[in-house]
Amino acid sequence: MFCNNCGKELADGSAFCPYCGTKQLETQQSQPQPQPVNQNQNQYQTYNYIPMAPSGADPKEIDDTKTLGIVAIVVGIFIPLVGFICGGIGLSKSKKLNAVAFEEQKAQINKNRKLCLAGIIVSAVLTVISVIISVIIGATLGKMIAEGITKNIDNGTYSYSYNSDEIPDNVEDYLNQYGIEIEN
Repeated sequence: MFCNNCGKELADGSAFCPYCGTKQLETQQSQPQPQPVNQNQNQYQTYNYIPMAPSGADPKEIDDTKTLGIVAIVVGIFIPLVGFICGGIGLSKSKKLNAVAFEEQKAQINKNRKLCLAGIIVSAVLTVISVIISVIIGATLGKMIAEGITKNIDNGTYSYSYNSDEIPDNVEDYLNQYGIEIEN
């Protein structure tokens, strides 16, 4: 016996379909048993195939890919890693949706895919820019520090402030052995 609504197989005499909940209008008997085949008859039974209409992509999931693309762009400006993640998830979802979508839906899915890809690109560009800026700042600070140390070495002066009460007397004697004078 098969459901009148969804077509799934049911137990004989079922009043309701356990899959879709539809009340069965008539209680169907199990499918008739094939009759013995006469050798002169066609021995193959024919069945009518009714193709199911494609369901298309869920509109909410299509909107989710658009949201992920926008989030990838906006958040990717401030936190590139999150932009990468959101863009990647959006691309993955749009690929899956494109496989089951109607032609009308595919255009929107492709637009959303471009948004997600833009989010990934924005995140990548900003990551590269931040690395370049970090390298420039690090090199500049390193150069400034190195020049400062060199100037101090050339002048032969070093300065260090301390509280003389915290340093024991024998430390001063030790430093004096090496020509380092401590001024209070």
